[in-house]
Amino acid sequence: MSLSEEPDSINRQNQELLAEIERLKAEKIELQFQYLQDYQEKLENEIESQRKRLEKLEADNARLNERNHLLSIKLSQDEQFFKLFDNLLKTMSQSSDSSQKINVGGDFTITANQSVVNLRDSVGAVNKAIEQIPGADSQEREKLKELLQELTTAIEMEVSLDDEEKAEAVNQVKKIAQAAQKPEDQGLNAKAKRAVSVLETLAKGVEPAGKLAQTCAKALPWIIGLFP
Repeated sequence: MSLSEEPDSINRQNQELLAEIERLKAEKIELQFQYLQDYQEKLENEIESQRKRLEKLEADNARLNERNHLLSIKLSQDEQFFKLFDNLLKTMSQSSDSSQKINVGGDFTITANQSVVNLRDSVGAVNKAIEQIPGADSQEREKLKELLQELTTAIEMEVSLDDEEKAEAVNQVKKIAQAAQKPEDQGLNAKAKRAVSVLETLAKGVEPAGKLAQTCAKALPWIIGLFP
């Protein structure tokens, strides 16, 4: 190589080197940009995932709070129900009168003969009252008879109630049947409404999935509509 060609060769090498440096810089910038894009996308995905997780936790917490609220209401109702019957049984056990009336509030009164309520007689009386409901050709009256009979049977079968409690519950069904016999009698209508209220309270104190609770839930809302 001549002396005149040597500078040109050096210049070409320098230019090639500079071009390679620029190429490497461009690749570096492109890699950095791609890395930032990938990182940003990953970060956004993580933020979205955490947002959905937070929404789920908030929804679960809201459902838990609602469940706790309903449970508190149920426990309060159960406590009132069992206090009612506890007071009733204490009053009956302390009484030595062979024939008595025990009032535990409102229209919830038990008549006992020598502290024993004859459940069979009570059921017989309510069946007779149901049979005496007029309007055999009325679908509404026939449905009422059917529901009252279902209530009576469910009360008899309820294992959580003793015979005295069953007799009192059956007596509430009888009051409804008596009111249905004379729908124009406002006094009987008022007693029927109170009887429905007593049965609703009773249903809250037994197993929710049981026959009595299920029958009350089906029958009582319809029955109360007959006594405006």
